[in-house]
Amino acid sequence: AVATSAGNYTFAVTNTLSGCVSTSVIAVIQNGAFPNISITQPATLTCLTTSVTLTGSSTTGGVTYSWSPQNVTTNTAIATSAGNYTFSVIDPLNGCVSSSVVAVSQNTVVPNISATIPPALSCLTTSVILTGNSTTSGVTYSWSPQNVSTNTAIATSAGNYSLIVTDPLNGCTNNTVVAVEQNTTAPNVSAAASNSLNCLFTSAILTGTSTTTGVTYQWSGGPASSTYTVSSAGNYTLTITDALNGCVSTSVVAVTQNTLAPNVSATLPATLTCATTSVTLMGNSTTSGATFTWQPMNANTATALATSAGNYSFTVTDPNNGCSSNTVV
Repeated sequence: AVATSAGNYTFAVTNTLSGCVSTSVIAVIQNGAFPNISITQPATLTCLTTSVTLTGSSTTGGVTYSWSPQNVTTNTAIATSAGNYTFSVIDPLNGCVSSSVVAVSQNTVVPNISATIPPALSCLTTSVILTGNSTTSGVTYSWSPQNVSTNTAIATSAGNYSLIVTDPLNGCTNNTVVAVEQNTTAPNVSAAASNSLNCLFTSAILTGTSTTTGVTYQWSGGPASSTYTVSSAGNYTLTITDALNGCVSTSVVAVTQNTLAPNVSATLPATLTCATTSVTLMGNSTTSGATFTWQPMNANTATALATSAGNYSFTVTDPNNGCSSNTVV
């Protein structure tokens, strides 16, 4: 016979010839107790903690264990992703199974990050402040290559600067790159004098130019303009400043002067007499290319004819510088 429940079952044997009956009672007992089960709540998965150990236990002796979905038959298992994990305890004495589910949570949210675009480096701005920020509370900051652990850093050269923000709660990081630009190009400059100083030109106009737009001009000892009128020889410095980046360029103009008077000489003529009614006036100069004038005859030659007594003026002019010398005969 088959028994499906606990209780006392009687077995009877009957002698068909005598009608005598013998009986025996058998007690069927039941062991349907489920094994004890417990699970330790695991840590949360983070960017630092990429796996956690799942630990189960049972106070029921002799049991066996099973974790799923890992298919591990020990009381511990490793979880590398968030989700529900089932722990089963099996009592081999009665085949009863107890199961429990543990939830593995995960926090891998990266912190928020932002950075302000700094102004460009220039001849006026030789350093800029790099500023980062995060709306995630409690984060830490790190700038490289400066190795600064604050949300601000100083940059003194152009290039890319990296900001890393770390959330200490889950170890997750976020980063951004700030590009620092630089404009230290000096403005183009040129300057020249209109002429040299001499006896004809007693002043010269100095003129500066630049192909760089928006520049300002300043002459040393002179005006803040592109032109400067000078009346003495020397070196004059023009400084040009680019208003956009503060960079400057200079140019030196050398103003020369030639006011050397030409050499002059005249030969003393003979005396006018009743016999000598005219004399030749003779002038000379060792200055190359000089021109000559006798007055009052208005003769443009080195010699002139005098027919009356008096003072005669001989003028020598150097055409290279306009300077003159004269002597009286």
